[in-house]
Amino acid sequence: MSEPFRRFSADKLKHLDGESFQNFCNQLLDFEISRRHLSATLKGPPRQYVNDGGIDILINVHLPPRIPKTEFAHALTEDAIGSTCVSCKTGPSPGVDLRSDARKKEGPWAILRSGGQFCALVSTKANPDDWYQTTERSCSHFFKQGWTAC
Repeated sequence: MSEPFRRFSADKLKHLDGESFQNFCNQLLDFEISRRHLSATLKGPPRQYVNDGGIDILINVHLPPRIPKTEFAHALTEDAIGSTCVSCKTGPSPGVDLRSDARKKEGPWAILRSGGQFCALVSTKANPDDWYQTTERSCSHFFKQGWTAC
């Protein structure tokens, strides 16, 4: 496991493109998994321009965690044994991209049908209040279909 970014400001985060943001998310999740979980694996992100079926990062939790989510500040991974599909989105309209993926990509739906979870990690410039309302509205389709937010 490589060490995560030690000094990383929001100013630097806004300059990450899709592939760089996926790699950042992967390192963030890898850091959490290595410290919080007894047995979990992380797969992804795919190489650029490779069809990922809507799964940017796949987390498989094999055993209950060493540290529960409620006791690990800002935990992104779930305590439940099973799979979590992670979608990493950047740009001005992540909700549009998520809706498009829901219509066109099978990967997240397969994970959900098997009892797994879905998580969207989003990097976009916006007023936090506006972003929350926009994202909630954009993701309402997913929540109606049984998706959960992390």
